[in-house]
Parts: sequence; C-alpha cells; structure tokens
Amino acid sequence: MESMSSQQEALDRQLERVKRRLARTQLLDQNNKVRTLAVVGGGIFLTIVGLATVHLLGFIFLLATALGFYLLARFQPNVNQSVLRYQVWLRLLQAQKARLALDWDGMPPYQRVKNKK
Repeated sequence: MESMSSQQEALDRQLERVKRRLARTQLLDQNNKVRTLAVVGGGIFLTIVGLATVHLLGFIFLLATALGFYLLARFQPNVNQSVLRYQVWLRLLQAQKARLALDWDGMPPYQRVKNKK
C-alpha cells in the first residue's frame, strides 16, 4: 500500500498535467474562434472583390469560404467537448486532493439523495 505522501505527490503531478492540458485546449479553442473570424471576414471580402471583378472568381471564393467555415465548424465541437472533459477531471482531482488532505472546505458539498419510496 502506498504511503499518504506518495499518493499526494502522484495526485499533484496528475493535477498539474491536467491543468496544462486544459490550458492548451482552451488556447486551441481561442485560436479556433480567431480562425473562424478570419475565414468568414476574409471570405466575405474576397467574395465581394471577386464578384465585382470576375463573377466566376467570386463564386470560387464563396465556395472556398464555405468549405473553410464548414471544416472549422466541424472541428470546434470536439475542442469544446475536450475543454469540458478536462474541467470535470480537474474538479474531480481537486476534490480527491481535498479528501486526502482532509480539507473540509475544499471538498464538494454533500447532496442528499431522495428515496423513491
């Protein structure tokens, strides 16, 4: 059986690893929002310029913008789900750390379950 200090150290390492992953995923989420804005803004600009000069070029830019937006929109829910998963994992690890240290204020609140009788 592991000693309490080795359990605490392992939990601290895991907690720091999850925090780093969460920060990296949140940065990816923010970058995706900027990319989406750039694709939509640039696509609208290029489509207007293309339609004003050569109509075929404007329609090509419109299709390219729609494809870029579709790819970004398809990827975004995976990033959001990862952020949510890491946040839940972080809360669970923090609650476990509070339990190991007997930190009563750090533990999640008790929720009473109603009987279904």
